[in-house]
Amino acid sequence: MTPVIAGESVPGAPAHEVYGRYVNAPVWPWVAAGWAMSAMFALFFIMAWSLS
Repeated sequence: MTPVIAGESVPGAPAHEVYGRYVNAPVWPWVAAGWAMSAMFALFFIMAWSLS
């Protein structure tokens, strides 16, 4: 497989980014981070509302 320089078009490759560092990376850390940030936001919002 020949290396692809950024900006080159690859014949037969789909339009989305194919050659990247996160192609086969797991998704669960991002899901866990999203859930944690959402829970913290909700918790802080409820705490601020209850203290006002």
